[in-house]
Amino acid sequence: INGQLDKAADAYQRALTLDPTNFELLWRLGDLAVARKDPIGAEQSYRRSAEIGPKEWEPHLKLGTLQYRQGRYAEALKTFETARELAVREGAKAVVAGEISSVGRSYVLTARLISAADGAQ
Repeated sequence: INGQLDKAADAYQRALTLDPTNFELLWRLGDLAVARKDPIGAEQSYRRSAEIGPKEWEPHLKLGTLQYRQGRYAEALKTFETARELAVREGAKAVVAGEISSVGRSYVLTARLISAADGAQ
């Protein structure tokens, strides 16, 4: 499977040479880096995606998820908040509010749907 992931990453890199300001290609490249167990590459891709698309919430959500999985809870919380603020501004169909709480020696991420196009809460 690593060979297939490498080929996919190469394809995304080639696509980025044709369209270097495509934030979506960059966050998808970050997703591939996660699958390839390359958190440094994933973070670089997500951060670059957020720089190129500063009003887009997806790269922030991806970055926050990576930070959370790495145990970087304070950073993750800030990144999730940025994602939520951007999603609300964009009028995303559903927005999730998250909170990271200390429980004993670990942390727990809780989330709730705070708004949705259909009015669900």
